Order: sequence, then structure tokens, then C-alpha cells
Amino acid sequence: MCIPRCVRLTPRETQRRQPLGMLVTRFKLLLDHAGHEAATPLSPSTDGELVRADPTPSSLSSLSGLPPGIAQQRGGAGGGMLLPPGLDVVDVIGDYLRFMAQHVAEIVASKYEASGLTLDNVKWCLTVPAMWTPKAKSQMRQAAHRAGMIPDYDCPRLEFVLEPEAAAAYGLSAPDSSFSGCHPFRPREGESFMVVDAGGGTVDITVHQRQDGFLYEVTRGHGDSCGGTFVDVEFMRLVRQRLGDAFLDKMEAQHPREISALLASWYSVRDKFDGEIDVDVPLPPGMTRRLPPKVISTLEEAQDGYSDVIEIRPMGADESGKNIFDPVVDKVLQCIETQMQRVEEGQHPLHSMLLVGGFSSNPYLRKRIEERFSDRVGEIVYPLRPGEAVVMGAAHYALNPSIIKSRVARYSYGIKCSLAWDETDERHRAHAEHRSPDGIHLRGCFDPILRQGTSVPVGQSWSENYKARDTCGYASFQLYVSSAPDPLLCSDEGVTPLGDEIRINVPPVEKKVGLQVQFGQTEVQMTMTPAFDPSQKRVVKVSYRLGV
Repeated sequence: MCIPRCVRLTPRETQRRQPLGMLVTRFKLLLDHAGHEAATPLSPSTDGELVRADPTPSSLSSLSGLPPGIAQQRGGAGGGMLLPPGLDVVDVIGDYLRFMAQHVAEIVASKYEASGLTLDNVKWCLTVPAMWTPKAKSQMRQAAHRAGMIPDYDCPRLEFVLEPEAAAAYGLSAPDSSFSGCHPFRPREGESFMVVDAGGGTVDITVHQRQDGFLYEVTRGHGDSCGGTFVDVEFMRLVRQRLGDAFLDKMEAQHPREISALLASWYSVRDKFDGEIDVDVPLPPGMTRRLPPKVISTLEEAQDGYSDVIEIRPMGADESGKNIFDPVVDKVLQCIETQMQRVEEGQHPLHSMLLVGGFSSNPYLRKRIEERFSDRVGEIVYPLRPGEAVVMGAAHYALNPSIIKSRVARYSYGIKCSLAWDETDERHRAHAEHRSPDGIHLRGCFDPILRQGTSVPVGQSWSENYKARDTCGYASFQLYVSSAPDPLLCSDEGVTPLGDEIRINVPPVEKKVGLQVQFGQTEVQMTMTPAFDPSQKRVVKVSYRLGV
């Protein structure tokens, strides 16, 4: 039996030259946007719709198995990107992953051939933002399948690792020498800590408590699209203001290598910007010699006579540096504030805050975070190489996934079914058009099985018995996810189908089917067992329908 192995590549081995002339945005942004697309509401179906066999709901709104001090909290309630014609998000990400997998295959073949290791023995651990929707995770799995990383969609050799959890795993396992200053990340037993993963596209924030050497999430994670890539967008906006639309459009169309060179210079400046010292971003020679006289004059007037750089002033009349950073940094601070308030409401004093991700290496961001939150958290620490913490942590997590003992649901999950009509319920009366012809049921309802904000032990299962309402010969199972805590109908705003409809054949005289849904992992698994023949049970990992 082949045991999947985790192979960590060195930075040199994983480096691939990106094509010049392309303004490369982190590929995750494609799915960040796709994951926020609204689904088209579905009209209630008629055939095979379920009713609960037991009228008493058994939603996972309170769970056992959590240690003392972990509150079972209840929560409350981007821009687009053009793709080449004929391609969707999964095609583009699949192409990216295909080349990455081919590169890994070359490394495995050259370094591990003698051991007999092949890609069939490799377990892929893809890190994803904690703020990603189930749809985005499913699209990433489909992209990995199309890329040839896994033979089929449900293959267990692909595992998603939430980036803040990977960072937490890294922080607990990394040596003291991996942290800057004299404060290594060492939360003690019973202490809570916050992970702020400020990467390229997203900022993800989670809070965990350490107990018995394991990690328990204590409040619902939070995040937003406000990573370092958006600072780059603000810089390019300043460049466009200084050089003019006409000139920059021409350079992007005819000399894209010069744009790439300009961005390379900017990256080195961005990572060192502290908000106090003026900095210059050199214009590439090929761009400088093409500057029209009018643009040169405009630059010299705005930049104390200099026309071969983009001058960035943190202070002074234009405050161009803060104008580039502050819109994004302010959004990061608000994300942290939102999560900090949840922690304080739950009475979980924070021992420390761990800053990871490439953007967290920026001195200006660190300074703003320390100014805002240093009096509300024991200490703020960060690794010497914060950009590598998530990757290294993912390997640690993959080798020891049991380190995470519970997560807090970021969404509500429910089954589409008919519920008993309640004439006294105002919400029922407001949707009388969904009442069944016999007047007994309200059709197309969202029957909650897990509510947003509930603490879920990893591997926790929910079970319920349903029966087909009609005599069509099958029971129709459709799982839905909602950004709202307690919707009534599956057609309500913010409710989207999670995966395809699953039909189980049942005789008209015996329509009962048991449903088990397993949460706590980074994906959702459903098991359906017909009461009349348990051998016909089906186990599926739920995937999002594309195009919804």
C-alpha cells in the first residue's frame, strides 16, 4: 500500500519565470470574485421533494464534545475580471495548476526516482483563504482535477488547508529563531491568539485557543479582499495620473516589458515603505526614453525636477505614499477590529497576534496595526519570513491534521424540503404561493442543519431521516448554503445550492431515507442511506454547480 507523502520544494525549485509584459494578479483573485457571485434563485421543485420523517429539527446549533471555555457562538448576518473568450474560471486555474504539477513532477522524477515516488504517491495540500465560499473551494477542486493533479473529483489525495490554520500550525512548530525580535510565538495552554494572514489578494483572520496541545477556533473567521495586490493597484493609479492615460495605454499595448520592469522596481519599494521616508520608484530606461516632452514637463513640475522616477512622499503636500497604502491598510485594520470585537464579546482575552503573509512584512502596515491594537493584545509577533509561513505551515498541518479540533461555521447549511404549514407564522403567510396544493406543507424550505456561528468539532456529523413527499419513486436531496443565519426558503437572497441534486431511488411504499452530513473539515460530505436497503447508501463530497 502506498502512503501519500508530503514533498516540500525549496524556493529555488518552486521558482518559475512569469512571462514579461503581463500584469500578473494572484490567481486566487479569480476565485475570490467567483466565490462571491450570486446564484440564480431556483423555483421550488415538485417531484421527489423531502419532508422530515421526524418533525423535531436536529440542526447543529449546539454541540457536545467541546472543552470548557469554547463558547458555541451564534453569528449574524469584488470587482470582476475579464477572461479570454470560451474560458471560465476553472479553465484558467486548471491551466495554472497543470503547469505547477508538471514542474513538481519534474522535481519528483529527478530527486526521488530511486525511492519509487511518483505523483500517484503525492498528497496535494492547497492552501485557500478562510473567507472563501464553498463554491470557490469546489471550483478549485475541479480545477485540480482538470489539471491532472487528482484522477477524480473526490480523490482524498487533494486536501485544502485554510491559510490562517496553516499559519497557526507553523507558529506552534517553528523554532524560536524563526521569529523577529525577542518574542517567539508561544501561546500557552488555555490562551487564545489571533492569526492575521495578510497575503496578496485576501486578508484572513482567525482566533484559536490552545488546549491539550490542540487548536479550537473560538469565533467565526473574518476576511476581505484587501491584500497587497490592491496596494499595487493604487500605485498604478498614481502612475497613470503622473504619466497620463494615453502614454500608459500605449506602453501597456506596445511595450509591456517596460510595465513589468516598473512593477518589479515598485515591489522592492513597496515591501520597505514605512510611511516616513520619501522613496523613488525608477522608471525603466525603455520607458524614460519614450516619454513625450509634455509628460516630462508634467513629471518635473510634480516631482521637484525629476522625470526618471515616480516619487512617493509619505508626508507633505500630496501624501502620495499614504494615498497608495491607506485605502488598503484602513480596510485591513477594520477587518482586525471586526474580529477583535467578536473576541471581546466572547470574553476570550488575546495572548498574542501572529502576522503572516507577504503583505504583513510591510513596515507601514505593521506600524499601523501596532498603533491600533497593541493595548488590546498581549503581544504582536511575526516570523522573519512571513510570506513562507503559510506554505511551511501547510506541510506541518498535512502531516498532523488532527491539530485542529474545531471550527466555527462561517455559513448556515440546510436541506431543501417541505415543512409543515404554520398559519400562525407570519413568514409562512408571506410566502403563501409556495404552499402545497393540499395546504399541508410550505414547499422549497431551507431546513437548517448547521447554523452560522456554531462551533463544530472536526468530523462532527448531523443525522436526520427524510421521506419523499410524492410517489415518484425517488427522494431528491439538495444541500444549500446561506450567508444569512436563518433563511426560510431556498430561494431567499443569499441562499445558493451546494452541489448537484442527488436522487435516491425509493419504492413508493417505503420512502424513508437517512441523511448524514459531516462538517468540521474544509469541505462537506453527505451520506444517504435508504431505510429499506442500507447497502444502497451513497457517499458524496458536495460540489458547487458551475454556472450558478
